[in-house]
Amino acid sequence: MGYSGFKDYINNMRVEYIRKQLIEPQHEMIQNLFFDAGYRSRASAWRNFTAIVGCSPSEFEERAEKCADKLIAHHH
Repeated sequence: MGYSGFKDYINNMRVEYIRKQLIEPQHEMIQNLFFDAGYRSRASAWRNFTAIVGCSPSEFEERAEKCADKLIAHHH
């Protein structure tokens, strides 16, 4: 995956950190994850996440929870 520059690379790393955290069953609130990832602005974190992942952080979190529920139900 190529990056257009350092800023693009950093934003992708930040979003990947947030995405991985949202998959975990017990995670920080989305707002805290933004700051943990290094964003100083909620708006820029939300915008970058949505542009890179294709859905908002809350939509991603909801889908991750549904998928986890299906996996748990499937194994029992």
